[in-house]
Amino acid sequence: MTHYKTGILCLLFLFSLSANGQPGIYSEDDMSLQTIFMDAQTAKYQEKYEEQIDLLKQLIEKDRSCNACQYEMALAYFNLEDLEKAGSSIKKALAKDPNNIGYNQAAKKIYQESLRHDEVINILTKLIQLDPSDYVAREELVATAIQAEKYDLALNSLNELDKRFGVYERSTKWKLDIFKAKKDEKSQIEAVKKLIADNPTNTRYLNNLASMYLEFGNKKMAQETWNRILEIDPQDPNANYAILTNEVSGNKEINFLRAIIPMIENKSIPVDDKIRELIPHIADMSNNNNEENNVQLLKLSDKLVRMYPDEAKVYALRGDVYHNMADFASANEDYKKTTSLNKGILQVWNQRMNNEIQMEDFESLLKTSKSAIDYFPLQFNPYFYNSLAMIKTGKTDKLKMQMGEAKFMAANDKTASMRMEYLDALISFQDNNLEATKDFVNEYATTKNKDYLVQELIGDIYAKSGDIKSALQAWTFAQKLGNNAPTLLKKISEEKYIN
Repeated sequence: MTHYKTGILCLLFLFSLSANGQPGIYSEDDMSLQTIFMDAQTAKYQEKYEEQIDLLKQLIEKDRSCNACQYEMALAYFNLEDLEKAGSSIKKALAKDPNNIGYNQAAKKIYQESLRHDEVINILTKLIQLDPSDYVAREELVATAIQAEKYDLALNSLNELDKRFGVYERSTKWKLDIFKAKKDEKSQIEAVKKLIADNPTNTRYLNNLASMYLEFGNKKMAQETWNRILEIDPQDPNANYAILTNEVSGNKEINFLRAIIPMIENKSIPVDDKIRELIPHIADMSNNNNEENNVQLLKLSDKLVRMYPDEAKVYALRGDVYHNMADFASANEDYKKTTSLNKGILQVWNQRMNNEIQMEDFESLLKTSKSAIDYFPLQFNPYFYNSLAMIKTGKTDKLKMQMGEAKFMAANDKTASMRMEYLDALISFQDNNLEATKDFVNEYATTKNKDYLVQELIGDIYAKSGDIKSALQAWTFAQKLGNNAPTLLKKISEEKYIN
């Protein structure tokens, strides 16, 4: 949750003082109000929100018309994650100043966090009335209406967007999502055709239209669209391959991967475009090495490595393919190559360290995380992985210091704070102090938690406590989240804790 800090009350308060008295002449009440206000500001910037709220209440007692106080109080309650009181306070502020953009923006954020879609829609509608050129508010209105399944409102809002800003890709995607939900194939086609009308030479949009025609069984229109593409670009690999094969059945995924071979081999196409085409398919991979899609993705990534041997990102791409196929050793070689060619990509370092956890090679993790700290001294993950490696290898001489650094980096980040609790629970578990892990289990033993390390440890704690049924549920969930480490798989297959 984002924490709000603002100086608006300061400006309003000082303005109030200057408006109500001559310069340098203040009553005792004025001075008292100013003192309370300054104390409230100090509490806010020290993140002492309960104290700030108490002081703001005192201000409101002295001046019931202080709607800015209600606004500040709403933000304080929001920072405390008390969304009900935050909503109540911002409502009071808006009642006195309904056209205040800042108040409306705060209300929007509070209601979004509360998943109160109707209130969010009302606020966004108000913001658009106040500033009809605010396309961000218009887009948020569309997204919220779709979430609330108010498709007519979303479509009306999209039509307004089109009128003001022209048809563009994101608005078209929203239309397609709505029409798919309505199973309206004709409107899906029309939405893409409108986008193409404004971008008549965009072959990607035309290829999408052709694929849509084919999916809906209109082979004739698909053929006409491919022909139109070839008039624009006779070398277009997708259109050429589609016309050549004209396949309308079978595995669409593998058909696509075969169809983009000419694109991959075309040296005039930037490598980033080729990678961009493959990423969605890599994200959907299974860990079955023999599955045809996986074999094809590995061939394509191999081809990219041969074509661009000095390009770091192609090794990262193939590393992800190997990782998703659970070939962690091969993935590790590619991640190492990536970080040797380009040491400045934190995401690759994170993936390399995550891969070493899957390999259960904590000695390597100790070295890799230390290098990552050198390159990214202000990032949380390298310190976390370094602390984990110390615990796993028993080399804990500097563990307290590294965990202290990690906690400092974690700050108010919920995921990072959870991982610090994980490290504390892991230490207690290894010391056979199961009692000290109870709060950790109670807090995170839920399918809402998507961290495979946390879920595996919870399974271990259950197993050590004799609850093998709950342990298996947690271990299986950890595997579903992407943990394919050999020891975890053995725990699941043998239905027992294995160190």
